[in-house]
Amino acid sequence: MHPPEKSNCITLAPPRGWSRGGRPGTSASGHRPWGAVLDPRSLLAVLQIGLFNTSYLTMRSYKGGVDEKPICRAFAYLILCALDVLPAENVTRLINDTVYRGQGEKMPDDVKKFLLMPIADQLLSEMQDVCSSDCSRISVDRRAFTDDKDEVEDYWLRLDPEGVDQTAERKILRIESFVAPCAVGFPVDKDHHCPLFGLEPTVNNVGELLSVIKRVAIFRKAQAAEKQEASKLKLANAQLK
Repeated sequence: MHPPEKSNCITLAPPRGWSRGGRPGTSASGHRPWGAVLDPRSLLAVLQIGLFNTSYLTMRSYKGGVDEKPICRAFAYLILCALDVLPAENVTRLINDTVYRGQGEKMPDDVKKFLLMPIADQLLSEMQDVCSSDCSRISVDRRAFTDDKDEVEDYWLRLDPEGVDQTAERKILRIESFVAPCAVGFPVDKDHHCPLFGLEPTVNNVGELLSVIKRVAIFRKAQAAEKQEASKLKLANAQLK
């Protein structure tokens, strides 16, 4: 698949007329799965155009002092949508070919890491938070879905030349039971740990990472659908009484 012509501007946004919210895939009034409503061809086109502009978006946010997390979240969401409809190896090939523009073998690893690892880490963090939320084996502090930044408290510091003190990377406490099984079905014991937490994203294991995420997504999506159907049935029965 050949990358599209470079664009000087790209917007990752819901379809026209949809409510805008603070997070990709959601809006102020509720969930807006703008990536899921696209047909596979359109979804891959949006993802490809976005990834082709990764270097432009990353450097623009870095030079402008803009928080790149919303960009990473948008890409993570689109990659998750792509994994929902395609094999992990196909999505991996699309990502590598587009982000590295067919020059992966010549591109230094530091550049690859700068472009791709923030997105990979965001997607992995979200999967860790969601999958561990009802896990009997893993108990861990959330990484992705946490609002530990008080913007009201720090608002006026944006006029202070020294800005806000950047704290060291937040430490995460994780407790793992070696006797509890994995709900998703990964083979785990005292010597084999949860792959979502045992796998550290690198430029060389993107395919392995996406394969793990796809397996988790298949199970958790089906589980969520069953819960939603049961909830609807319960509500319908209550209305009949």
